[in-house]
Amino acid sequence: MAESSDRFIGARIAELRKRRGFTQQGLAMRASMSMSLLSKVEVGQKPASPEFVAACARALSVHPADLLGQPYIDELRKDQTDRVIQPIREVLNFHNLGHDPMVRPRPLEQIASDRDRLLQLIQVEDSRGAAEELPSLMTEAISAAHASGDRRAWATLVMLDWVAYSVVARYGFHDLSVIAVHRAEYAAARAGDPALSAIVRFLSATVCMSAGEFRTGLRFNALGQDDLEHAEAGPETDAARGQTHLIAGLLEARRRNFDEAEGHFGEADALAARTGEAISARWLESTAYEVPPAGAIGHQDRGIHWFSFGPTNVGAYRISALADQNRHAEALEVGESLVIPQEWPESRVFYVHVDMARSYLWTGQNEHAFDRLLKAQKIAPEHTRFHPQVREVMVQLRKRERTRSGSIAHFAQWVGV
Repeated sequence: MAESSDRFIGARIAELRKRRGFTQQGLAMRASMSMSLLSKVEVGQKPASPEFVAACARALSVHPADLLGQPYIDELRKDQTDRVIQPIREVLNFHNLGHDPMVRPRPLEQIASDRDRLLQLIQVEDSRGAAEELPSLMTEAISAAHASGDRRAWATLVMLDWVAYSVVARYGFHDLSVIAVHRAEYAAARAGDPALSAIVRFLSATVCMSAGEFRTGLRFNALGQDDLEHAEAGPETDAARGQTHLIAGLLEARRRNFDEAEGHFGEADALAARTGEAISARWLESTAYEVPPAGAIGHQDRGIHWFSFGPTNVGAYRISALADQNRHAEALEVGESLVIPQEWPESRVFYVHVDMARSYLWTGQNEHAFDRLLKAQKIAPEHTRFHPQVREVMVQLRKRERTRSGSIAHFAQWVGV
């Protein structure tokens, strides 16, 4: 059953605040925010930003997911999407147990080919398709890595852990996203690849950001930057380093360290000017790493070409950071001038539309906000339905709507609010 809009984020914060015995003033002081803003969010007059939710969660000693209501079990069960999660949980549980003599993996090249296909499904926003195929493929990869000790097998497993992380995080299973990243760390240590290790640190920082642990996320990210000091110089390393600056900028923005955030975005700008649009299509066409030095693993073997970086990604992260700082007019200015390449991953386009929707909402441009959600729905329907910021924007649009029928009402019912 769809959740009533008066039981969304603000109402959850108010309910838990009262259970903890806090007044609005007491919670506002603990969360370092104005009581006026807290009051407006609790009664649904203002939307709750990710930074706001994280601050309240820290002050109330809960995970932000508790305030967001994730995972949205009723909707997941209605679509039977929940059934793909348990097999992933099971395969992550025996990830580190060693070779299973009952499993006979195919040649590594075939496993790696299927790995790339699943990574492509993630980029085109087919999380369910990737989730359904992942457990059996990961079972093979785990056995192959433990049995052979081949660094290429461990590198393949790192990227399958990335697929697992992407799936469970998108469906709101934050406990499993932590486990998936821990498994990726285990595999990356055995792959012996600084660039892969840096990407795993990036995932760790992302998990911390979702949990509101911004300082810890920066510490993980700094370890990734240290890893890259040992990586071979080249466009791939530049792209990975640029991505670490992007997540650092977003983390600093949510810590309200705006000068530090802009410093990281400036570093990312400089690196993006060198790399250009380093998207998967370009990595796959590249010959720069197809004949690696003796003893090294080429980027095709590692699967590392599936991450994206470049001027467009810098712009996308800047939009999100500006929105987190409540500088919504500036976020819209950046977003409206952003030209997205045709081959840019749909998974990244989705986030641009969601961030633009919340900035349009904050500036009172309801029609533009809804239009961005429709665009997000068109390219990533499942991700749109289960994204908490989409739900938060829809709660506000429903409250501002004069009637209870029409496109907004139908969209809100579909989302679950």
